[in-house]
Amino acid sequence: PFELDLWETNGHSGSDYASFTAKGIPIMTFFSGFHEDYHTPRDQASKSDLEKEKDVLAIVNNCILKFIETYPSTK
Repeated sequence: PFELDLWETNGHSGSDYASFTAKGIPIMTFFSGFHEDYHTPRDQASKSDLEKEKDVLAIVNNCILKFIETYPSTK
């Protein structure tokens, strides 16, 4: 079954979004989880959980649509 974990971060890390949060720009990030070869030379696309990614992308899509509805000037 698909599980969703939510957490807050101060964004001050080595992540791609750190420069945005440092300027007070809100971010939302999505991550499907680690595996033992994550970010190593043995990491391969075949290790991705495609069903889980499909679920995560559906959530991302819904978040984007809700954002556009809430802030129409960003269209």
